[in-house]
Amino acid sequence: MSLPEGAALRLRTDGGIDVIGSDGVSLLGDIEAPWATDATGQPVPTSFELVDGQIVQSVLASEDTQYPVVADPTYNDCGLFTCTKYLTKADTEKLYDKLADHSGQSSSVVSGIFAAACLSLGGISATLCGLAGNLYANGILDNLRAAHNHKQCFTLTYTRYPEVILHAGHSSNSTYCKAK
Repeated sequence: MSLPEGAALRLRTDGGIDVIGSDGVSLLGDIEAPWATDATGQPVPTSFELVDGQIVQSVLASEDTQYPVVADPTYNDCGLFTCTKYLTKADTEKLYDKLADHSGQSSSVVSGIFAAACLSLGGISATLCGLAGNLYANGILDNLRAAHNHKQCFTLTYTRYPEVILHAGHSSNSTYCKAK
């Protein structure tokens, strides 16, 4: 992966990596927290580290690991003006499960619950999800419910500078919509 001049990689506490612009602040993209599964679908411990400006993903197979092992990092790219964040189908379900009982409540109640539920996603997903929940709580619940009902990925499209949510939706016909 090549970076624009002056851009840098920054390891996040959730294990993912942010691609930061030359100004040291702007987010150019991100690599979601790493994951790996074996042939039976069991998770295999994995992590990223930065070594001499390069991303290294380590996968720690054990004697119980069934091969082949799949590790497919997800990179979320930003265009010139907007970014689209695709939650995985698993994260869409996790968020839906936390919020499903709160439809029909007032926007302020839903936005607070939404922000709290978003924290479990970690990284930029948590930040954008929380911001979206504060602004468009009930409309976002409708899109989240549709994503859940159709087994799709929940999406948020936002501007790069400043980060303002433009649209919440759902999709399954994108290479960025992954199961896990």
